[in-house]
Amino acid sequence: MLVASAAASFAQNARADDQTKVGAGNPAAIALAQKSPLVQSAYRFLLNQAAKIKDTKLRKETLDALSDGTCVRHRANLTDAQKDAIVAKLLAQNLVNPADAASIVGGVKAGIFPALVNDGKACPQLPQKFYSAPGSTSVFGHHSYPGGLPIHESNNETADVHLATEYREI
Repeated sequence: MLVASAAASFAQNARADDQTKVGAGNPAAIALAQKSPLVQSAYRFLLNQAAKIKDTKLRKETLDALSDGTCVRHRANLTDAQKDAIVAKLLAQNLVNPADAASIVGGVKAGIFPALVNDGKACPQLPQKFYSAPGSTSVFGHHSYPGGLPIHESNNETADVHLATEYREI
């Protein structure tokens, strides 16, 4: 009961990090994930699975998404004025809940356009390497630790392969 009460209290007081800047803890998360045999095994598994994709374009895109230097192409050369116009259009079409938007540290624009490395340039990049990214944002969430994303995705990939095998057998 005491643990549940403390967890609920922490959750109520916890706020998301400022989305307008790259997270200060990313280098530490990368270092932790690099040292984890479980994380590195999951990451190698995903790279090996991606290398088996027969469609050349899909294989290239998937391996790029798993790589260290993924270019976020839809944000390439996007200016602040263009971001403002997109946010205004989303708000005008009621596609953003103002109550949700008010809870975003840095504002709605930061929630829609979180910070990237080289943002506004020809090849903006994710601030976190895939293999060190958490599987969720919540402290109490699913795989919410450095390297949680490749572990989560490896489990999903294994389940997907087994499911496909079962369907083929039937």
